[in-house]
Amino acid sequence: MKSISAAFAAALAALAVVVSSTPAQAHGGAAAGVGAVGVMGGVLHPLLGLDHLILLLAVGASAAAISRELLFWAFAGALAGAAIGATGGVIPGAEGLAALAISAVGLLLLAAARVAKGGTGPLAGVVVAAALAIHAMLHGLEAPQDSSSWIWWSGALVSSACICGGAALLFKQLPAPWIKGLALAFVLIGGVLAFGALGPLAAGAGA
Repeated sequence: MKSISAAFAAALAALAVVVSSTPAQAHGGAAAGVGAVGVMGGVLHPLLGLDHLILLLAVGASAAAISRELLFWAFAGALAGAAIGATGGVIPGAEGLAALAISAVGLLLLAAARVAKGGTGPLAGVVVAAALAIHAMLHGLEAPQDSSSWIWWSGALVSSACICGGAALLFKQLPAPWIKGLALAFVLIGGVLAFGALGPLAAGAGA
């Protein structure tokens, strides 16, 4: 079983390398592919933004391994981030922070056994809520800025909730070694994506 888990983690780590080869396109497909039009634009957005999708899967895995209450924390964080993003709010280095949020949830998943025993339950909720808030805030940069905005946001939130909930149900069926493999993969993916996002900024600062 351990060898299977290691192979699974290696496969997801390989995916991280592929994703990081086009860091600038992490949101590009999501923003341009559907034209951010109507409810379907919102529904498809979390699926087309790879970093968003990976985070939602990580949150679902954490909910499966720790507690389903994390799904409520995730939804609260998404609403808060959406409110900030919809009003044009953004923080410096948001792309890098969004990638590191994936690693943070991955680390949380690595400590799932300890957290599930009640050691740091509230902290786990804060980590998940903050991670979703950062990503939802970035959605605000890609959402339509007209009267259809609330329809788009409704689709995005419903889609995100379905992905998280579905992932939680799916990953609940996996044995513990597989969950650890997933956790390690999420940590690696977040780190690689963060390097791709922050690398150009560092290069520009040193020029």
